Amino acid sequence: MPRARLGIYLWLLVRSLRPEQWTKNLLVFAGLVFSRNLGDPALVGRALVAFVLFCLLTGALYLLNDLMDYERDRAHPRKRSRPVASGALPRSVAAVVGAGLLAGALIAAFALSLAFGWTALAYAALLAGYSLGLKHVAILDVLVVAAGFVLRAAAGGVAIDVEISPWLIICTLLLALFLVCGKRRQEILALEGNAPEHRPSLVQYTPQLLDQMISIVTASTVMAYALYTLSAETAEKLGTRWLPLTIPFVLYGIFRYLYLLYRRELGGNPSELFLTDAPLLVNCALWALAVILLGTAIHLIEANLVAPMIMEKKVDLPPVLTLLSVLIMAHLLHVVGLLVAVPVLATVVVLVRRVYILLVLETRQFRSPAQDRVAEGGGQTGTAGSVKPAEASMHKLVDSTGT
Repeated sequence: MPRARLGIYLWLLVRSLRPEQWTKNLLVFAGLVFSRNLGDPALVGRALVAFVLFCLLTGALYLLNDLMDYERDRAHPRKRSRPVASGALPRSVAAVVGAGLLAGALIAAFALSLAFGWTALAYAALLAGYSLGLKHVAILDVLVVAAGFVLRAAAGGVAIDVEISPWLIICTLLLALFLVCGKRRQEILALEGNAPEHRPSLVQYTPQLLDQMISIVTASTVMAYALYTLSAETAEKLGTRWLPLTIPFVLYGIFRYLYLLYRRELGGNPSELFLTDAPLLVNCALWALAVILLGTAIHLIEANLVAPMIMEKKVDLPPVLTLLSVLIMAHLLHVVGLLVAVPVLATVVVLVRRVYILLVLETRQFRSPAQDRVAEGGGQTGTAGSVKPAEASMHKLVDSTGT
């Protein structure tokens, strides 16, 4: 084969592996982040290997899926330009490379760990079943795709051998359903009368039905994440009680996606949308940064600085003051204010308590009993001259006010 043609085939194969879709595999790192193991080089390395293997695995499945959907993709206005559907990449080459990548990724997955290997195999079997017929069954098709997201998150947990939180499973499932339902809605609008030819299950959906499904999973996603962040179990595992401060990022991300879906008529390719829409991209980055900071930096500050200063294991902040602090700092500093509001309030509370301990409690500790009796008895003992003028002044003030 000429070198020029080989280079073209390699480029077409890379395109067929859809690297823009690999952002979905970032869920593999969820277990690493939420188990607070980012500082462990060995576990970070295992998570990176798991991510690469899932990228190869999903790429191989995309390639094989293009082979099975060859005729339907040729009728799709956008998918007809894919290397396999357009005929630029021979199907025989795609079949050999796809099968080889799939087998190699699964062998490497079992080499990483037995549990990770079985999870990767389950994901491959699920996606194979989806390509072979499950994607033609309404409702079940979106559930299968969402289950694939859940398996990605679960694979990241078993790869580093940490417990998989039920909250992680629920939040991942609901978020995936939200994205898939939005994608189905956009496909119906984009394909119009050709929708059944591309995906038979689309004929069983209507925009109104999908709108109802989107409404349900949207509310469920926000509620599940809020309950997760407020859970005492979450606070204990992550070592921080400030995770609820990340809720605004989740709300903005969902609202922004709904805006793009309904006002801009986007959403047919969620992975591409998250990479091309700057507000969404920045919001996701800020959410990840906030989770990392709240799970590590704030925990270290509270444990090593705040707690020793007030000789307690935690800082009890009044809920009203916490809310006011968040609102004021968010108004003044916007997103940065959301991140620093609670640490600033905690610092102020610590300083006030420390000043109170130094000026009031320690002063009382070193006063003599006679001084305490003077303070408590209103001047009945001790030097009368130092108290009586004060009493006289008080009587004059009362008389002048007429009370």
